[in-house]
Amino acid sequence: MTRDEACWLPATELLERVRREDGAWEEVVEAIAARRERVNPAVNAYCTTTLDVARAQARALHGHIKAGERDLPLLDGVPASLKDRFEVPGVRTTWGPWITADNGPSVDGR
Repeated sequence: MTRDEACWLPATELLERVRREDGAWEEVVEAIAARRERVNPAVNAYCTTTLDVARAQARALHGHIKAGERDLPLLDGVPASLKDRFEVPGVRTTWGPWITADNGPSVDGR
């Protein structure tokens, strides 16, 4: 799977490929990070990223898969982007306006 391909696969196919390849989640996270670095300056789609969290979760998931654990949550490991209107504890959520640019919610907005 190429880096660009990893960014465009449907979640179901991404899950199937990565689990079949014994957990290449780190590669998927790096593919998405590289694409974000290339594209975001032009589109300004991301105001906050949590790539460090994604990398840590990818390493942990790879460990679970290497340990033979196959009964994992359905979407475990599928990268996602959230609109800056969903509060995630510890992650800056601005809701768009500059006046809330430093908001760090303490509750989960689900």
